[in-house]
Amino acid sequence: ITLAERGDPAADAALERVFARLPHLVLASEMTPDGRLWQDPPHGFLTPGAVLGHVNALPGPYDAINRRIALERVAGRVRRFAMSLQALRCATGARVIDTSPTDIVVGPIVIDSRWDEGRPLRVHYRDPALILHVSVRDLLRDPSAARQLTGRVVFTGVTAQSASDRLFTPLSTDVPLAGVEIHAQAFETMFSDQFLNDAPLLWPVLLALFGAAAICLIFSLGSPRWAYIGGAAIVLQLHLTPWLAFRENIVLPAAAPIAAGWLAFLGAFSYRFLVVRRRLESSEQTSQRYQQAFRFVAHEMRTPLTAIQGSGELLTRYNLPEEKRRQLAGMI
Repeated sequence: ITLAERGDPAADAALERVFARLPHLVLASEMTPDGRLWQDPPHGFLTPGAVLGHVNALPGPYDAINRRIALERVAGRVRRFAMSLQALRCATGARVIDTSPTDIVVGPIVIDSRWDEGRPLRVHYRDPALILHVSVRDLLRDPSAARQLTGRVVFTGVTAQSASDRLFTPLSTDVPLAGVEIHAQAFETMFSDQFLNDAPLLWPVLLALFGAAAICLIFSLGSPRWAYIGGAAIVLQLHLTPWLAFRENIVLPAAAPIAAGWLAFLGAFSYRFLVVRRRLESSEQTSQRYQQAFRFVAHEMRTPLTAIQGSGELLTRYNLPEEKRRQLAGMI
């Protein structure tokens, strides 16, 4: 909830009294659309126990999917840490948030986040059902329900009717996630120390080379049936490897290994199909030439063999004169 404007004086005074009773309070501060200034709450709301945290969460640059938040943003030369990061400071009891060019330290938690990259944090999104949701309506109907919030870090917010504060996340199906829930997910990522780390750049390259080489080797050495089965198994493994790495909190780019695997599989399949087809056509042509030659030889041999067989039968069956026998023998 961005309290950027004053409302009814009596309601504001009541809210200030409530804020004064909270030892740890993070109030939302939103950047103006032009990115030059902060829309801070009225000064009366900034009690001694209150700090400001920015609530900006931007969609991804290519697919409008929110995967990161900026832990630190600057507008009008004023730096604001993210609401989730300020909530982490309160939860850990840290007095300050220490920063360096490469990381942020909040109490015992060290967050790898480079200043020159905009202080990004990959949000390790989980099933929203794992985060307790309590509606204000239920609290108004039954104030005792507030007991389940005791000792917890509570993010309070609503979603805009214009849906301007809702973004799709990797777990979204058809309903985007409100900004307050995005920051709650970011807090869970940091507080549970379940950070997502980028795999070294060499990993996807080696995985792509290994997958392509294994597929080519199988197609070159294996029988056609086992080559197809083995190649398909390797392609499937290339699809599963990024998912298995993600389960270990490692973000492994999947595009290069999967593309290399499919190109190697389709290339080896096409090569094998064309080579085998060419060999089959060559074999059929050789067999056809052999059969033609054999028929020609058989036809040419049939005439003298008939004469030999006929003359032999005449010699053996009939008592021929000596002169005739010499003629038949000479013919043979």
